[in-house]
Amino acid sequence: MNNKKEVLSMSLDAIRNISDAEEAVERTKAEAISQAKKALSDAEKAGEKLVADAIARGESESVQLIKNVEKQAAVKAAEVASNTENKKAAMMAHAESRMDEAAAFIIERIVTD
Repeated sequence: MNNKKEVLSMSLDAIRNISDAEEAVERTKAEAISQAKKALSDAEKAGEKLVADAIARGESESVQLIKNVEKQAAVKAAEVASNTENKKAAMMAHAESRMDEAAAFIIERIVTD
């Protein structure tokens, strides 16, 4: 009888051990799933931050690029305006220098006709 009790006790102990092991596996599995979900969430947040930072950096660089292009365009426009003004002044000076010659030519034509 004592032997049966020992076998029964050992069987109950084995069942408890198996049950405890199964529970430990379930807890470990749940913990692993929880850690994986947290890691995924953290990675998504980090990725979103990287994207947001890249967008902000791109917008800032775009604004700076536009400012630089506008400055270059203003400098070029000033150069073109200056060149145009210089050409205009040269043409006016040339026209004025020829004005006396034109007046003399007209007077000569009138007098000789």
